[in-house]
Amino acid sequence: MLAHRRAVDRVRSEQRHRNLTNEPRLATPELTDDPADAVLEAAAHEQVRSALAALPDLTREPLELAYLQGHTYREVAVRLGIPEGTAKSRVRQGLRQLAVKLGARP
Repeated sequence: MLAHRRAVDRVRSEQRHRNLTNEPRLATPELTDDPADAVLEAAAHEQVRSALAALPDLTREPLELAYLQGHTYREVAVRLGIPEGTAKSRVRQGLRQLAVKLGARP
């Protein structure tokens, strides 16, 4: 739950920044003092991106809108033309599928 909230906060912060500057910001691994940590973090980012790209459109799109673009369930539903409850279900289903692809317990 904490990780989810932090991720949403970060996405919304980046969205505010994009809205203010009209320039897209790419998520990049944060700089660390240890180059090995930076390499591991970059590898983890790439693994998540690959797993997300492998999801079916039905669950990938709502997941990207909610987590990567910072939209609420209601906004996801409006953008996709589906009921809000369906948007919630597809996001949860996408998270489960993503966890399986990343080797985590669903």
